[in-house]
Amino acid sequence: MAWKLFLILFFVPLLAEEKAPEPPPPHVVEEEVVTPPQVHETTESYEAAFIKTIVVLVGLLVLIILTIWMFKKISHGRLKTFNVLKSVKILEKRPLSPKSMLYLIEVSGKQVLIAESQLEVRKITSLDYLEKDENL
Repeated sequence: MAWKLFLILFFVPLLAEEKAPEPPPPHVVEEEVVTPPQVHETTESYEAAFIKTIVVLVGLLVLIILTIWMFKKISHGRLKTFNVLKSVKILEKRPLSPKSMLYLIEVSGKQVLIAESQLEVRKITSLDYLEKDENL
């Protein structure tokens, strides 16, 4: 549907044709006095061009918003199901500094706390005792 809307809004201004005046028949030779177009006709042509420009800009804005919305919806759904189907799950992550993170992960039902920096990834501890405390 978004593609149809895009195509309509993008190509409608291109399809609008301005009709050129027809030349006089070749056997009649008349001198025409060139008169400037009336103010009303000129204003209408500028108004039409302005309206077409605004319609195209609004169409592009709607297309950009729809694209961002669809991207967020698709990526949000993938992130939710990402941890469900895997044997290694990221339970929580916290930044320690701009260049290091602390992760709580679960591997085969066992919780592990790891730290990541630019130089290494280091296991800090295994958190088996948290599961025992929940059963109390």
